[in-house]
Amino acid sequence: MKDAQQPAPPIIDSARTLYYAVTDGDVLFTNRIHLIVGGERLGEVPCLAICQNYRKPADILLFFCDSNWESQGVIALGSVEAAKAKAETGYPGISRKWVHAEAPKKELDRFLREEYQVDPETEWWK
Repeated sequence: MKDAQQPAPPIIDSARTLYYAVTDGDVLFTNRIHLIVGGERLGEVPCLAICQNYRKPADILLFFCDSNWESQGVIALGSVEAAKAKAETGYPGISRKWVHAEAPKKELDRFLREEYQVDPETEWWK
């Protein structure tokens, strides 16, 4: 089991990880992001990730993750800057925590094969 100190995987829910951050002790949770998941409001999470949607590359996704980097909820935004601003609304101080995590194609391909059992060169994936 990963803990929140581990880097985010290169892909979360079929989206390429661009940045990630851990909401540790010096980041305040304000509950100012109203995200409904399964009929209930999502509360504080230990990890955030900004990812690029594979199917619609113009979509930037802000993932709210548990300590294993499993998505608990997501918001689609138009840019990395908008995702960072949205995250700052709910987690003031998170801006200084973002880690650039854009993996090279070789690492992405390996992850897809090993974790998703998908060949990234197939027409199905493309």
